[in-house]
Amino acid sequence: MYKKIVLEAFEKREWCELTNEQFDEIKREIESTISILNEGIERGRDFLESSYMQSYDRELYGMKAICTIIGVFVKINKERS
Repeated sequence: MYKKIVLEAFEKREWCELTNEQFDEIKREIESTISILNEGIERGRDFLESSYMQSYDRELYGMKAICTIIGVFVKINKERS
């Protein structure tokens, strides 16, 4: 079970062509998804058996993969309890 999920790094690479507004918008979306996951953890939802939690975790994984492609480094830490 996870205790908390934290966005440790969110950095624009040299070759990233996003505007600052686009960069900030993506960061807000990732932070929002992390917030939803952390709320679920606080409410005692089982992270691995809850389809609700799994869907947001998959969304976060997808966001991270897309960020890598467009030149944004994302590091997420899932702290275990």
